[in-house]
Amino acid sequence: MFRSRVLLLLGLAVLILSGCQPNAAPEISLPALTLQNPQKISELDKNYKQYAKAKTLVQIRGKIIYQSRTTGGWAFVEDDTGVVLLDFEPTSPNFTLPPKQLGKTLTAEGRVSLDESVINEYLLIPTSYKID
Repeated sequence: MFRSRVLLLLGLAVLILSGCQPNAAPEISLPALTLQNPQKISELDKNYKQYAKAKTLVQIRGKIIYQSRTTGGWAFVEDDTGVVLLDFEPTSPNFTLPPKQLGKTLTAEGRVSLDESVINEYLLIPTSYKID
């Protein structure tokens, strides 16, 4: 009886020490931001059709005021001139915002995509971002 308990405990110890631990999340490296200065969201509001048509790379900087709580696939960002919706899902299912980033400052680069279901009739599809 004592011998079987010792063997069971040794077996459990071997399992624990041999890799039955969760894998650490891989560190994700995003592309560097390439534009020098962010644009005001009000500028995107005025010129979004031209930016979308020309597939112009734009950069915005603002505070994250709301984000998806489950997937990190979208967020609303606000600067002192307006609010824009960032939609990460078209880029890649693996390209998301980390959870609980509300109130943090985000600089994002991406392309404007026309979308009539959004209040300002466009959204930004990020290609890279940085959280300060």
